[in-house]
Amino acid sequence: MVLSEGAGIKLDILVEKDKAMLNFITLIPVNPKKFPRANYRDTMTFVKWLTHPDKGQKIISAFGKDKYGSPLFFPDSREWRKKKGIKD
Repeated sequence: MVLSEGAGIKLDILVEKDKAMLNFITLIPVNPKKFPRANYRDTMTFVKWLTHPDKGQKIISAFGKDKYGSPLFFPDSREWRKKKGIKD
């Protein structure tokens, strides 16, 4: 079943927004002193883009909406939470 098929299938939501069900995806840049061959500068450029509320986080919040009617992922970067007034 895909989300967009909801009209033909009746399912009740039993649990929603429970912290135990959260599955965070984390981006961790490696230490350039430990891994000198890693491209740290470009990594940090990507981190800044991905965590920016109006760039990467905006794409994350829209991913899947057009096909399934609901997003498949939800933004949660520190920068996004700060812009929305959500405390850590």
